[in-house]
Amino acid sequence: MKHFLRALKFSWAYRTRLIISVICAFIAAGLWGLNLTAVYPVLKILGSNQTLHEWVDQKIDAVSKDIDNMSAQLDALQVQLKHREQWEPSVLRERELESVAGKIAATESRLESLVSAKWRYHQAKYYVIRFMPNDRFDTLFVLLMAVLVCVALKGVFEFWQEYLVGSVMNRTVYDIRNRFYRHALHQDLSMRLFFICPGPTDHASCARPGNRFLSVRWSQDKA
Repeated sequence: MKHFLRALKFSWAYRTRLIISVICAFIAAGLWGLNLTAVYPVLKILGSNQTLHEWVDQKIDAVSKDIDNMSAQLDALQVQLKHREQWEPSVLRERELESVAGKIAATESRLESLVSAKWRYHQAKYYVIRFMPNDRFDTLFVLLMAVLVCVALKGVFEFWQEYLVGSVMNRTVYDIRNRFYRHALHQDLSMRLFFICPGPTDHASCARPGNRFLSVRWSQDKA
């Protein structure tokens, strides 16, 4: 982790590229999620004789009926709770109050989920489904074209994300090598010759510019 943070300091100079690459990655992930979301409407069209308009209206009606039933059950449980609160203090009273309170909490949780589902159906109807054609085949064609467009856009953003990350990596490695080389040049001559020719060899021949990088490569391979 320490070495990663040290390397990250060199990458901080290219933070703009990193930020753009992260944004591209999030956009690509969102487009991938949209592709998966489009699978369910396609299956509904292929597996039933309903259009998306008819399907969402049916879902809204069913959820509305469930909400009415849950609301009636919640009112009845509230009445039971008030009735049991009037009992004389006893172990049975506490047990019944705890039981009814648990049922009320479960009913309220179920009611909240139904209300949230109804809201989502209304949002889907208002922002998406109302723009879809009424014909099933036309709707299927529009959905498939939307999936193709999302796949193409996802590929574009994935390409730029990979390109930007790769460019930051190469530039960071280049900066680290340049800093290491500058640091090596400022060392004493004996230390410089040690890094270039760590073995018992002719220092004069190693110090020549033509052999310098070969000697460094030889020392790395030997290590």
